[in-house]
Amino acid sequence: MWYYVPMLIQEIENLLAEDEKATEINDISQSLLKEVDNVILRSKSQISDEVIGIYAKFLPMKQEAPEGMKNELFTALRNYIKEKSSEEKFADALLLSRFLIVKSVLRPDMYNTI
Repeated sequence: MWYYVPMLIQEIENLLAEDEKATEINDISQSLLKEVDNVILRSKSQISDEVIGIYAKFLPMKQEAPEGMKNELFTALRNYIKEKSSEEKFADALLLSRFLIVKSVLRPDMYNTI
């Protein structure tokens, strides 16, 4: 179920523009994050509407959110990213990985996954 419609493309661009800075402890520069965004945008035709919806749903979450809630969400996302990668749906996995880059402290294995 892959979509390539202008509305979804614009939605991806809008989502990426909402968070333009990685969590500081991840040590990922704004220029590197911009390169990740460029890869995502070049792959936009392969991103599912489901993954766009997941990203959009949790985008408003702030760093001050309760730790328990963040940990559950980040664990679920890491597992989903691994699932998407194993299915070779790399654009989906990269978009969700980008969410973790800006919202969470990355675990060492995530750098390898990304």
